[in-house]
Amino acid sequence: MKIACIGGGPGGLYFSILMKKAFPAAEIAIHERQARGETFGWGVVFSDETMAGFREDDPQVVDAITDAFAYWRDIDTYRGGIGADEVDHVRSTGHGFCGMSRIKLLGILEDRAVELGVEIHHGSDITDPADLGDVDLILASDGINSATRERHAEHFRPYPDPRPNHFCWLGTDRPLEAFTFVFKENEHGLFCVHAYPYQPGTSTWIVECQPETFEKAGLGDMTEDETVAYMQRLFERDLQVDGHQYQVLGNKSIWRQFPTIRNERASELGLRRDVVVEEPHHGLGDPSSADNPYGYGVGCPDDWVDTQLPPRQYGPHFRRHLMVSPAEAADLTLLTPDGERCRFKMEVCKMEEDGRSRTVIGRLEREFL
Repeated sequence: MKIACIGGGPGGLYFSILMKKAFPAAEIAIHERQARGETFGWGVVFSDETMAGFREDDPQVVDAITDAFAYWRDIDTYRGGIGADEVDHVRSTGHGFCGMSRIKLLGILEDRAVELGVEIHHGSDITDPADLGDVDLILASDGINSATRERHAEHFRPYPDPRPNHFCWLGTDRPLEAFTFVFKENEHGLFCVHAYPYQPGTSTWIVECQPETFEKAGLGDMTEDETVAYMQRLFERDLQVDGHQYQVLGNKSIWRQFPTIRNERASELGLRRDVVVEEPHHGLGDPSSADNPYGYGVGCPDDWVDTQLPPRQYGPHFRRHLMVSPAEAADLTLLTPDGERCRFKMEVCKMEEDGRSRTVIGRLEREFL
């Protein structure tokens, strides 16, 4: 089986690692438009629960991440600012988070993928899946602004739902010892900082605000340097420690909105036998999510069922999303990674409707044949 991944971000890399472990004979190639070590943003954060899931999937990746991360157990919340004359501060403890740089995470995942035999082509900007040649499966992991999804929009029928708040993924050289939230107002409105440590000398410093504040401050018209200068003035006292003034830092730090992207259907595209599976709207390492599930899912119309099937197995459970019709699910026989044939009986666990589509999620019991 030949598999091509469009996009070498965390989603495409991690998919390739798990697929190669499940099917070592599969030929997997990742096409990434950026050079190795070239990316945006600062640190990413994972919870203890997420790391436990990673360890079940691939202990080698977790060992490499553990050697590189910063770890903390507390959440600090400040109203009025860290440097306010009267500090309003609450600390919650007993959680468990780790942070690391996005560049380092990509490097760890890429090294592991290559070790397993995945080919990675940097500087390969694929905008049309047809350019990939003779492959059996294409994974479109080219980000939230997926060119693949846009090119085949008539098949996927995506309907994005942008959230109203705006955020900017900044950094700072101020040391932090916990997940830190800062709520602070100025003449333009209320700002909220989501900040956390991830390596010595650098912390993530995400600033979020409501649309009214965004407009009053004129943030949409600012350059990156102007945004950094504005935030430096706003959080000047919060960035002071023992008389030392720390700085806000930028790295392709543009203002964005959190979108939810759903698709009305998953579709065979008729390009050969290719099926394009879309990356979820919250990608691996999303800066706002401490407990990202890192799964693959897609909205589907009424006559489809979303089941959990191989290729990978641990204990009595299978975990992979596959789109099948109810008739197919009633009599579905598959091969497990170790070659055993099995049939599945599905029990509907949950049904979600949003007015445009319905997703049915089933629990499967396996019967070996």
